Amino acid sequence: MTEYNGVKFTVMGTPVAKGRPKFARMGNFVKTYTPKKTVSFENLVKLSFMQEVGTSFIPLDCAIVMHVQAFFQRPKSHYGSGKNAEVLKKSAPENMVNKVDADNIFKACADALNGVAFVDDKQIVVLTASKHYGNRPRCEIEIHEY
Repeated sequence: MTEYNGVKFTVMGTPVAKGRPKFARMGNFVKTYTPKKTVSFENLVKLSFMQEVGTSFIPLDCAIVMHVQAFFQRPKSHYGSGKNAEVLKKSAPENMVNKVDADNIFKACADALNGVAFVDDKQIVVLTASKHYGNRPRCEIEIHEY
């Protein structure tokens, strides 16, 4: 049996948290759908994974460890003005503690990889999700057997 070392890949672009389902009335019925922004990000995650491993990858059917690191662009308010526009203010926070929940970013990534990287996201037994400021917005994802 060959040893599986895992897959590490990068999804370029601003990470998107899993959006809450939306509801629309259609006559006497109510339709549930996922927000467009979430669907677009999940498709990007799937495409990035497929570009890394190829189309012949067989989804894992075992216990999975998944790490997701999300990197966001710093707001302009974290920098000085005028000739100091490139200098980070002393008052700028080191860690990203606002806006997007790390667990919702993780959920969007896990849902995107369902049936592609692994059979089902219920196989994930260890997970880490973190968010950071970076010079390029992206998601770095690592998946390997437990």
